[in-house]
Amino acid sequence: MDSLFFLSSKLIWAFARPDHLLLLLLTVAAVRGRWRHAGIGNDRRQSHKLLWFTLVLLWLIALYPAGNLLLYPLETRFKQQPVVAEELSGVVVLGGGESLARSRYWDRLELTDAGDRYLELLALAQQFPDLPIIFTGGSGAVTQQQFGGADALEPLLQRLGLAQRVILERKSRNTYENALFAKPLADPISAERGDKPWLLVTSAFHMPRSVGIFQAQGWSVQPHPVDHWSLPPAKQRWYFSLSENLVDLTMGVREWLGLFAYRLTGKTHQLLPGSAGAGVPEPQGK
Repeated sequence: MDSLFFLSSKLIWAFARPDHLLLLLLTVAAVRGRWRHAGIGNDRRQSHKLLWFTLVLLWLIALYPAGNLLLYPLETRFKQQPVVAEELSGVVVLGGGESLARSRYWDRLELTDAGDRYLELLALAQQFPDLPIIFTGGSGAVTQQQFGGADALEPLLQRLGLAQRVILERKSRNTYENALFAKPLADPISAERGDKPWLLVTSAFHMPRSVGIFQAQGWSVQPHPVDHWSLPPAKQRWYFSLSENLVDLTMGVREWLGLFAYRLTGKTHQLLPGSAGAGVPEPQGK
């Protein structure tokens, strides 16, 4: 069932992401217009309406950062709390901030916009040398899953002398599997350190879904969000950047769809865990 969920989510997202939807709308408008010139059907007016509708959408996205409106509520659900090593079992860092194709080709860790997760891992490792750290990240690709985030990170850990400090989980393909496969690695540590919470490190927009998933798997976590994308709506202004606004919109739509999908499939117990300004949420059983 986990593989079915993974493959289904990939297929649905391939058609649901905003950039692909816009391309699909333009394609349909062009094909219908071509049919009219070829004498097939008489819906020229409809094809023009669809073309203008898509064009207006593109201009709206280009001029206004609508993705900010989707990301900001997610990024303000949890705030960083002071890290007290004695009150934690350890740190668990979620992968996803690496470019696997480039990392494998260039034989070095190549980061994406979510690379703050890795920077925070290194900072916490230096700041708290006695705190256990788990990095969980395989490959989210449908094919070629033999090289994942943990594999990309490992050479850097070796260069920095941290290979013995950081426990690598290599099989997970999504956030649900991050929690599922990392838990057997964390349980012995939790038992030894008194079942204290784990510091959960991931991107701020991804934190609500991650907290819900980890809690549903029986983890007690302290959210530690990094990698913020948004600004308060009052500080956001209209500006012209189709590519940047489309990236933010795509990320926001993806995360909200993920929240609904994980709630509908029972992988979380709440649609939107936590509350604005929350610190440590109450853990929930399976």
